Amino acid sequence: MHGFEVGRLYPDAWVRQEDFTKAKLAETFDLAVGNPPFSDRTVRATDLAGQLGLSLHEYFIARSIERLRPGGLAAFVCSRFLMDRVDDTARQHIAAMADLAGAIRLPQGAMLAASGTEVVVDVLFFQKRAPDAAIRCLPWTSLVEIKPEDAAEEGPLRVNDYFARHASMVLGEHAWTTGPYGPTYTCRSEDVKTPGRLEAALVSAVETLPTCIHAPSPESTGTSARDEIGQKVAEMVTRAVQRMRSMFGREAAPEQRASASPGMSP
Repeated sequence: MHGFEVGRLYPDAWVRQEDFTKAKLAETFDLAVGNPPFSDRTVRATDLAGQLGLSLHEYFIARSIERLRPGGLAAFVCSRFLMDRVDDTARQHIAAMADLAGAIRLPQGAMLAASGTEVVVDVLFFQKRAPDAAIRCLPWTSLVEIKPEDAAEEGPLRVNDYFARHASMVLGEHAWTTGPYGPTYTCRSEDVKTPGRLEAALVSAVETLPTCIHAPSPESTGTSARDEIGQKVAEMVTRAVQRMRSMFGREAAPEQRASASPGMSP
């Protein structure tokens, strides 16, 4: 979707159509939602994330989270390489300022109809911490070795620790496949071939994510202001989830709306 199309859908919104690596962002935000472009291009910029030598999609995610207010939320649909890359620079940088609220791994081919790509895709959810707040999520910055059931000669695979600990958030099986440069990782599922099965698994995974975790920014005072911000964040998260579900041919039911208010629930 292009900037002018977003402007037509949301005429009251402030829409900026520009290069995110060069955009001047003085503001901070309660919510960031994105589908960062995957590229091996290294970003060099003057901001903090731009000084780390991150790839383009890593930079998009890191900079978006940097611009969140404490308690703000972020959701991204991206390739698996943020979570599985051997170099953990991006993960360590993000983990220093935000908690991983949840992650879902989609199998190869899940986005074929929607975007024409067969890459393994992750859906990632983050919450920005206050500078002095303790980490509240399980480890996710390291890789661990797992051995697929059908691995004969290839040996173990290295995948993110989060997905090794949360098998239910992997909508398929870790496996070896043949890539342009030899054996490589994939996530494989027969559900991709059966209409409705993968989207049902996705809905189930989304429903296990924590709810009611958004915290209004400190500068928002008064109950009405907090409620208004919480409602706006809830509406935006709901639209993002609806868009993700619509890729699999199902819209979110009215009763399955996202909630956003202070506090944490499992």
